[in-house]
Amino acid sequence: MTSNFTTQNTSILATAPSLQLGIWITTGCACFAYGFGFIGNLLSLIVFCTQDEFRKISTGLLFMLITISNFIHLWTLASDYLTLYSIAMYANTFMQCRLSYYIQNISRALSTYWMVTVALDRLIRTEYPMRSKKICTKHNVIIISIIYFVIFAAFWSFYLIPVSNLKFISGTCSSTQSASLTYFSNYLHFPLRAILVCLIPVILMVLANARMIMNIRQSRRRVTNGTTVPSSDMNVPVPNISSSTGTHTRRMSALDRMLFYMMLANAVTFITTQVPFHLFLCVKGSVKGLDSNVSTFIRAVLLIWSSLYFGIAFYFYCLASPLFRQNYGLGFVGNVLSLIVFCTQDEFRKISTGLLFMLITISNFIHLWTLASDYLTVYNFALYPNNFMQCRFTYYIQNISRALSTYWMVTVALDRLIRTEYPMRSKKICTKHNVIIISIIYFIIFAAFWSFYLIPVTNLIFISGSCSYGQSASLAYFVNNLHYPLRAALVCFIPVILMVLANARMIMNIRQSRRRVTNGTTVPSSDMNVPVPNISSSTGTHTRRMSALDRMLFYMMLANAVTFITTQVPFHLFMCIRNNLTGVDSNTLSFIRAVLLIWSSLYFGIAFYFYCLAAPLFRQKFIKMLKKAIFLQGITHSTIHRTKVN
Repeated sequence: MTSNFTTQNTSILATAPSLQLGIWITTGCACFAYGFGFIGNLLSLIVFCTQDEFRKISTGLLFMLITISNFIHLWTLASDYLTLYSIAMYANTFMQCRLSYYIQNISRALSTYWMVTVALDRLIRTEYPMRSKKICTKHNVIIISIIYFVIFAAFWSFYLIPVSNLKFISGTCSSTQSASLTYFSNYLHFPLRAILVCLIPVILMVLANARMIMNIRQSRRRVTNGTTVPSSDMNVPVPNISSSTGTHTRRMSALDRMLFYMMLANAVTFITTQVPFHLFLCVKGSVKGLDSNVSTFIRAVLLIWSSLYFGIAFYFYCLASPLFRQNYGLGFVGNVLSLIVFCTQDEFRKISTGLLFMLITISNFIHLWTLASDYLTVYNFALYPNNFMQCRFTYYIQNISRALSTYWMVTVALDRLIRTEYPMRSKKICTKHNVIIISIIYFIIFAAFWSFYLIPVTNLIFISGSCSYGQSASLAYFVNNLHYPLRAALVCFIPVILMVLANARMIMNIRQSRRRVTNGTTVPSSDMNVPVPNISSSTGTHTRRMSALDRMLFYMMLANAVTFITTQVPFHLFMCIRNNLTGVDSNTLSFIRAVLLIWSSLYFGIAFYFYCLAAPLFRQKFIKMLKKAIFLQGITHSTIHRTKVN
């Protein structure tokens, strides 16, 4: 008896021509949904794990668990979506056809019922504020989570029952199993799953939220002059509020509102995204006359729509909750960049230019890794066993990281230019907040521009150091004839022109500024943005310090700009004219490309050494930090030695 676990029996690539436009639109939406979903879950997890307000309460622990489960489930949904294009994420058939769906269903159910528990948790805090301190604890969350896992692991254990002739062909998992198990998996499983992880949670969340809103309204009516209802997280009455206690109470009240908005956003998103998908899976078998290609396409659209719930939470938290947006929305930046050397110095952490250099360093590291894997293909060596990773995803990341690094460097030049051109207004323009906003804009533009690398292709093979695959004629023409000139203009010529103009204007401003310096009076520092007519001893020291920092950042930016122009222009020029060089042997072209690839790679790895050579202050700070690290290591060894002696 044959069973089909993916619920479709044809690749979506073989669908009717009338659906081609919808397929490409769906593919683009999938790339954004899964890409931003993974990023959102990662950022949510960083926020929840680093903030005391979340770690200390049961609701915060539940949101952490939901985020982890959403991340895992989104990964399984992405691998499930790829089967529509006959792409298997895993080489092992058991992993692809059995374990992946087992984990997918468990993670979906856990995420759903943890969200129900959040609603019940907040309901108990409003319904029984005095008793909630004993009921809504992290210990009870762990216990109920274990119960959830045992129940759901047992319910979906049929995925782990051994079967024979397990195969993945044309996007479909087929196997030979008993007639009773086939009947259950094909006819009973989907309705039962819809009831268990959709209908019951929806009813519970709607009832809990309705009751909670009613309790909140009643609580507001009971608030009288100077007396407040106990905070749901403090669970103690507050008859008389002093100044400090009142501030803490208002803080906890703001925290309550934030958690309520987050829970409400999650509940609404769950209902609007999950119900259509589960309803379709339940009625699909009963709809007569529905073409298999159309059915597969509808499932693909609803699968992407249902996936939004598992990746969009972070963005809804930021939109729905002002406290989350204000206190935690930007907090992930410091966590992600804390391992970078720049973060150890106050001068870098406090200004927008320092943040830009941190981002450039991270992007350069990622891009250098992709260039190294690209260079290994010259020797017929594939760094990744998966052809999609080697031939498509690596080049996607490579182009995005190159563009981000380039335009962040352009932004550094513009940042320093604004500080010299408009020293008084630069304090409002050149901020870390604006750097984050423009970085997000950069990422969206570049991710969209190079999204064609993620378009599914057929017969994807890596042989003899090159990737070959079948694709449409229009896409092949774009990749081979239009992409390289457009990329050269976008990430080479335009940035070079902007950097040259910005640096030229900046040098002119600096010279004019030096001419304006008169007896004992200095022009305002570009990082301080205030006039300094009379300089005391301490103020003068600080001004000279900021001036030294300005010089260091200027030299670092200049070194980066010169290196970029000298290393990137030759490589991009060659890539543009390579197809027009007639009579040149292919081996010679490959050799020239390899040499220029190494030369262009220098820019993404040599920055640190140029910083040390060009900026004395940077060199001094690095040496000072190195000495400090050696000193601390010496103290540690001495302490260990004394401990052993004693």
